[in-house]
Amino acid sequence: MSQVESVLISISARKGSKGVPGKNLREFGSDSLIQIAISKAKRLVSSSQILFSSDCEEMLAIAHKNGCTTIERERHLAEDDVSLHQVTKKNLEIARTRGYSPKTVVQLAPTCPFLKVKSIREGIEKVDEGFSSSVGLCKITHSHPYRARIRSSDGSFVNFVTDVDVEDKRFHSRQNLPLLWCTTGGLYVRSVETLDGMDENSFGFGKRPYGVRLDDVESINIDSLMDWDFAQFMRVKLGASVDEYI
Repeated sequence: MSQVESVLISISARKGSKGVPGKNLREFGSDSLIQIAISKAKRLVSSSQILFSSDCEEMLAIAHKNGCTTIERERHLAEDDVSLHQVTKKNLEIARTRGYSPKTVVQLAPTCPFLKVKSIREGIEKVDEGFSSSVGLCKITHSHPYRARIRSSDGSFVNFVTDVDVEDKRFHSRQNLPLLWCTTGGLYVRSVETLDGMDENSFGFGKRPYGVRLDDVESINIDSLMDWDFAQFMRVKLGASVDEYI
């Protein structure tokens, strides 16, 4: 079995969205967010290796038209407090009942339309090399943990980080803060062993996760109307170079 044949790509999208109503079906340029995600997945694997789950008939119809393996998302898996990781694990369980036996499962979020295909491919290759998972990471800049505060009801606040003197002058400038990374939510690649061993309280990184470095544009995750407007602005701003991302 080749590396590509051993990969399943899981894309899940709910009908409801409180931050951006109907966002997964909204047009982003010439395509919807779910169509963009499916198109990228099709550049990596065959259509039948793309698992698309949703509680929305319209989205499932789009995925079916693209040749994807469709999974009707159970109602209890479409609640606000259910993590996408658990939906991905359920998709794998269903895929196995349909005869699939992958080694690697890729979890893509339609809400990250700028994620590059080459970044997804890098994540797959690293898991194939032996990492337990590959996760999209971006550099933390303005919201650095050293600047996090806990505010009390009376308005006073204390530093969140207490084992480092974050008020020391050496940390006053942004460029002097230690380089830290944050998960973007757009890309998770896991070996099936890691996914099988993941419980509902875990992100499912496994014992040896790999960080796929994403640039600022790739890291855009649409969760609010402001995110949507900014993503649309960046799509226009990038002009012809947007093809590198979309």
